[in-house]
Amino acid sequence: MMPEYSERKRDLLAAIARTERGLHIRPEQLPGIWSAVTQLESVNPTPRPVALPVKLAGLWQLVFTTSFYVLRLGRVPGVRLGEVYQYFSPDLTHLVNVAELMPPLSFLNGIVAVSGRLESVSAVRVGVTFERAATGPKGFLRYTDPETFAARLIVGEDLPSVPLPSQRRPLPWLDTTYLDEDLRIGRGDRGSVFVLTRVRS
Repeated sequence: MMPEYSERKRDLLAAIARTERGLHIRPEQLPGIWSAVTQLESVNPTPRPVALPVKLAGLWQLVFTTSFYVLRLGRVPGVRLGEVYQYFSPDLTHLVNVAELMPPLSFLNGIVAVSGRLESVSAVRVGVTFERAATGPKGFLRYTDPETFAARLIVGEDLPSVPLPSQRRPLPWLDTTYLDEDLRIGRGDRGSVFVLTRVRS
C-alpha cells in the first residue's frame, strides 16, 4: 500500500473516532469527516470493485454511517445498538445486513437482519432487492456469529423470518467508492455514507 493511502486512512479513522458509528456527531465535526472521506476516495486502489468479488466479498463491520435506517436502531428507547455487519456472498449475488441489539435484560439480546439479492449495475455499483428479514432474540434464532447467520439466510434456511414486499424501481443501490484489503467506503442511493472494516476469520 502506498504511504498516502495509509495516511489518509488514518485521517478518516481519526475523524470518525468517538462518533459511535455516527450516532453522536457534533456539527463542527462534519466538514472534517466529509473531507477525510473524499480524500480517501480520491486514491481508491480498486476502481472496479464489482469485477473483483474476491476483494469485496466477505464480512465487514460498520464503523461509521449517516444512514437513517441504521442510526434509528441506536435510538430505540431502552436498547443499545451493538455491532453492525454487512456480508457479501463469495459470488456477489447476495448481501446481508446484521445489527446486534442489546436491551437491558441480556437474555433478550437480539438481532435484526435483512438479506437481499444483488445485481451488477456498473463496475462500482450493485442494485439490491431486499427479500427476507429476520429479528428476534439470539437464542431463539440460534445466532452464533454474523457470517454464519448470513449464510443461513441466503440459502433459505427455515428461520423465523418474513418475506419483504416487492420494491420500487429503480432498485436501491450501493456504490463501493473505496476498497482495499481492510477498509471499504460505500455510498447508497439515499445519500448515505458507510465506512466499514473487514472482519478476518
